Amino acid sequence: MARSKVNSAKVRTVADSLGISEAEVRRCVNAFFGVIVCYARTLPFNNPTRIYSKDKFNDYVRVWNLPYLGRIGLVWGRYLDWRANVSESLGQKRKSVYRDKLSRDEIETIAGAVLSGDAFSLPEKSKKENYKRVWIVGKDGKRLARQVLPKEED
Repeated sequence: MARSKVNSAKVRTVADSLGISEAEVRRCVNAFFGVIVCYARTLPFNNPTRIYSKDKFNDYVRVWNLPYLGRIGLVWGRYLDWRANVSESLGQKRKSVYRDKLSRDEIETIAGAVLSGDAFSLPEKSKKENYKRVWIVGKDGKRLARQVLPKEED
């Protein structure tokens, strides 16, 4: 249980109403949610090279219906937001950001060289070793074609 002012006030209120110490209330709360926290830590989602699709994510997810609290469990949308934040901190962007497009002038230059029979060279593609790929994992556990590539270092 995080030690914020709001949580401390709630713990103090519960401890006063039950006539027990604040430490005992914290132990009870941690024991109650400890099973859920241990389960969440065993899930494979904290892998920087994989993002799970919704179907595969739902295969792993378990939801608890706790009295007076409601449903507690993992949410795919929040998982994607978390992975996006982690990807940004790791310096990764979508693949579409890295697609090199030829300008009209380059196309005309290459076409003119081809028609006249002159030697020409295409722009070099980025080297694969510069990228650490992040794969999206599908329902069957296999990689999907989509991927996330890292940002270029300035």
